[in-house]
This record gives sequence, structure tokens and C-alpha cells, in this order.
Amino acid sequence: MLSLRLAPGGDRVEVEALNAPRTEPWSDEQVLARAGQLALDDASGMHYWVRLYENLPSNAVTAPLLTDDVGGLVSQTTSFARIVLADDEAFVITVDPAGAAFHDVQLNDYWFNSIGDYYGRSGTTE
Repeated sequence: MLSLRLAPGGDRVEVEALNAPRTEPWSDEQVLARAGQLALDDASGMHYWVRLYENLPSNAVTAPLLTDDVGGLVSQTTSFARIVLADDEAFVITVDPAGAAFHDVQLNDYWFNSIGDYYGRSGTTE
């Protein structure tokens, strides 16, 4: 069990383990074996997504696609884009929420990490 609390000053969260770990730490060999297995397990999926993005035209967004065929919600849609910009260019995304209670735009880097989580957030929300 972990205890989470806001540190004095409110600029970080402190985590404290309240009970001892139930297992011994992994050896270097165990970590390497697990990392190797994860890399093999992810290779085919990563190959598919990388090929999908590489074949998209630059700076164009696909029409929204329903996600229910791949495990998403029946009412959920997604679009894809491969954005390639010079340092002095911007790509503007305008979204019509169409009365939806929730809508979101998530930008990812080439390795599918959320740009907002790794590079800081920019833009505005209403």
C-alpha cells in the first residue's frame, strides 16, 4: 500500500510505501528477459502503427473513423494525421464537438507517447 500526499509548497507529490514489498527485487537477468519479451510482444503492433503513419500524407487529417470494431465505444471516433512542420510553422486543429458531453484531441510523438505528457501542454480549453 502506498500513501500519496502533496508536498509542502504544493509543487510535487510525495509517495511513501506503507508496507514491505511482497517479492524480492528482480535481478538484472530477470529485467533483461522481461524487456526482451515485451519488445517481441510489441513488435508486430508497432510495425502496423508505424506503417500506418508513414503512409499518411503530410499535414492532413483523416476523416473520423468509428472505433467500435477495434474495441472502442460505439459512439467514439478517431482520426489520424502525420504532421510535419518547419520550426516557423503551426498546424491548427479546429474541432466541432457536435453536442458531445466530452471531446479530446491528443497529440503523440512518433513513438505514440502523448506530447502533452512529455513536452508540456499548450493551447486552451473551454
